[in-house]
Amino acid sequence: MCEKLEYMPPVIQLEIIDLEEGFAAGSAIVRPVDNNGHVTVEWETDSDESKTINW
Repeated sequence: MCEKLEYMPPVIQLEIIDLEEGFAAGSAIVRPVDNNGHVTVEWETDSDESKTINW
C-alpha cells in the first residue's frame, strides 16, 4: 500500500510598502503648450525604420 504524504496548505503572504512619493515622480515634465501658449496637436515623427529583427 502507498504511504500518504502530509498535506501542506498553500500560504499567501502580503507585504504593504508605504512610499512617500512614487517612483520617478520628478523625472518627467509635461508641457502641453509651447513658449507662445499654443497647444501642440501633432506628434513629431521621424523617418520610418523597416528591418528584420532576429529573436
